[in-house]
Amino acid sequence: MGLSDLPEFIPLDEAVERHQLDPQVLHQAIADDTVRIVKVGEDLLVNDGDVHMIVAETKAQDRGDELVSLSEAARRLGFSSIIVTRWFKYGWLPALATGPRRSKLVSWTQAKALGELHHQFAHRGNRLIPENENVSRFIQSHPGA
Repeated sequence: MGLSDLPEFIPLDEAVERHQLDPQVLHQAIADDTVRIVKVGEDLLVNDGDVHMIVAETKAQDRGDELVSLSEAARRLGFSSIIVTRWFKYGWLPALATGPRRSKLVSWTQAKALGELHHQFAHRGNRLIPENENVSRFIQSHPGA
């Protein structure tokens, strides 16, 4: 484990400003033990990764979405995790946050849409979405996906 693998802790006010977060939401997350904190002298520092996770989950919920790991998306879709991981590597299913044990968390809505496209268009040896195609635009142009 190198220094770059250590979690970053930042002051509360910096976390609020950096992540555009309501201070009450952050204080509630601290009270719920959702965000790790350390005390340095008189200052409380929060884990920046934990705060980022709360912000990503809140934004997903505001859109009526949820964050799931790549393996959970594969399980729910009934696909091999290799397929869903490939979508992530192609950039079609971007990680919105990092969860426990460094799992990549993605939009369940986006994963379902890609799953529909996969059922409709995937054939052995064919690329699901053409190269250089905007993923969101491609999904929107194919109703039912």
